[in-house]
Amino acid sequence: MGSSKQFTPEESQKIQQLRSACSAILNTEQNEDHYLIRWLRARNMDVEKAEEMLRKSMKWRKDNEVDGILEREEVPIKYRRLFPTGDFGRDSEGDVVIFIPYGRYCHRLVIGVEGMETVLRWHIIWMETMNRLVTNAEKETGKKGLRLVQIVDFDQYSYKELTYSPGREFLIKTNKVADENYPELMKSMVIINAPKVFSLLFGVIKPFMSKETISKISIISGNEETWKKELNSKLNPENVPVRWGGTKKGTDEYCSQIPEVWLGTPVPLSYFTSDYKVHDFQTKKIAAGEKFEVEIPVDISKYPEGTTPNLVWKFKVENHDIGFSITCKALSIGNGDNKSESASSSLSSESVESTVNAESRVDSKEGIQEGNCTIYTSGLYTLLLTTDTAIHAPRQFITLSK
Repeated sequence: MGSSKQFTPEESQKIQQLRSACSAILNTEQNEDHYLIRWLRARNMDVEKAEEMLRKSMKWRKDNEVDGILEREEVPIKYRRLFPTGDFGRDSEGDVVIFIPYGRYCHRLVIGVEGMETVLRWHIIWMETMNRLVTNAEKETGKKGLRLVQIVDFDQYSYKELTYSPGREFLIKTNKVADENYPELMKSMVIINAPKVFSLLFGVIKPFMSKETISKISIISGNEETWKKELNSKLNPENVPVRWGGTKKGTDEYCSQIPEVWLGTPVPLSYFTSDYKVHDFQTKKIAAGEKFEVEIPVDISKYPEGTTPNLVWKFKVENHDIGFSITCKALSIGNGDNKSESASSSLSSESVESTVNAESRVDSKEGIQEGNCTIYTSGLYTLLLTTDTAIHAPRQFITLSK
């Protein structure tokens, strides 16, 4: 019955041997056959090596206070939205299917702001969450020994993400955590939309992966129709959003606002529909106490009757925080010829500056900022970004799109 197959006489014997050696350090669930067999299989059924591995992992759990971590700690919601994981139900054998939109992850955003140790801590929370998904599925179905099927989408993955050294280091460290402490939790990993640079990424992390892990990874090549068809043959389409070939519907094809699809945290639709990434923007450095302005002249008279222009902005602060505001100096437009003048030349020295968007502080942890406002008055609109002289770091980095 799928992942709940029976053990051979040899496996049963070695499970009992491992249990006898380690039962004192294991809880009730950890003493079960389907838990112990994972450690044995990870060490080619060598009881002594499996015991060594298991004892090291139990010490790791104690040293890092892993037991009960899901009740004590959580990843901030802003990062759960920036690094979402989808629950795509079960495969044909009852194993848990998760979806990872890896190509849209930006590790320089989170590691650069929060630091490696914090992000690694969050990864432990993620691993424990995945383990609980499997445990809950076992309780719901009555099957034992269920595992994870990971669908990893590399759409929008870029070379710049590949060249971010801390991001590669993070991958290597998290793979080590999984191999040493969650053996045989992963049943398989299916990669879709792999870009040309994927081979470079895989070449970097492959030496740090076990042969067993590597053997479970498959790449579906070909166009979208090809990988959708293959995913449908492996998964239950009713649990997969339309975007990835399933039939599950929400307010959009990504089911972005359905909590149960995204582990309780709805994801902004723009996360999936925006083809820009942080590292694709123009980068501007602003020293402490300085400011950066973007001036946009707007002449309402040049727009068709009955229409109004929109001012749209997107930006991201990479370190610390920054002040953001929008002001407008109204145009002094006279009769006739003045309407043909540019917005900037129509301004007089007496033009009164008004506030369109009052200054607010934007923290680097808040991710990409985007907004818009309708323009009803001709004028010179200025988007202003300012740093604070009290900032300890000598420079800030922001990313702009206009």
